[in-house]
Amino acid sequence: MALSRLTTAAVVFAALSLGSSCAELPKDQKGTVDHIQLSGIVRVGLIENPPWVIRTAGEPAGAEVDLMREFAAEQDARPEWYWGGEEKLLGALEKFELDAVAGGLSDQTPWSARVGLTRYYFEEKFDVGTRPGDTAFNGLKGRQIAVTDTRLAGILREKGADPVPVAVAEEHGKRPLAAADWELARLGLTPANQNLLKDRHVVAVPPGENQLVKRLEEFLSRRHDRIPSMLGRQPEVSRR
Repeated sequence: MALSRLTTAAVVFAALSLGSSCAELPKDQKGTVDHIQLSGIVRVGLIENPPWVIRTAGEPAGAEVDLMREFAAEQDARPEWYWGGEEKLLGALEKFELDAVAGGLSDQTPWSARVGLTRYYFEEKFDVGTRPGDTAFNGLKGRQIAVTDTRLAGILREKGADPVPVAVAEEHGKRPLAAADWELARLGLTPANQNLLKDRHVVAVPPGENQLVKRLEEFLSRRHDRIPSMLGRQPEVSRR
């Protein structure tokens, strides 16, 4: 009887130990999550890239800025912002001087071999939008298309269109507009199924910090359906 009780106790202890161990799996290589919990700070590098990250005279704005604020709060921490270019911030991330970098990065970044990336949490599709009832649109060739994104201007030119730069999307007038799907929806424009480009957005983290990646991915997954509305309510700025 005593042996049976000892055996049962050992099994229960082993199960509890295993459960406690698994709760923190996978492990961070350099203990970033532990550092965040001890310091109460998430060190976030910000690459200016509206509407994902917007530099203002005061506190930073943008969809990913809002997301990182919420993520930090979930970790019982606050964000500490560091502005810079991609080379500077991702280089610091590689050396574990930052905990995350946000800036509308895509999963095609050439830094993917040197830093960690979350799985893509939002796919941004770019198309040409026309006004409802506009039956005159019959292709891109020779057509003037309003555009706020210089990447899209190059793609349109390659397809034979005449891109017309505008400062903000609302200035497209009567012209079709090349923009992200969420922006076309915000403006009430109908996609013309031109499939110009796709960006699959990620957040960058230090290499090997698997527990941090897990937490970020779970957090971002829960907010996927909110992303279009978050992008649409950001301060109006031109896209580069």
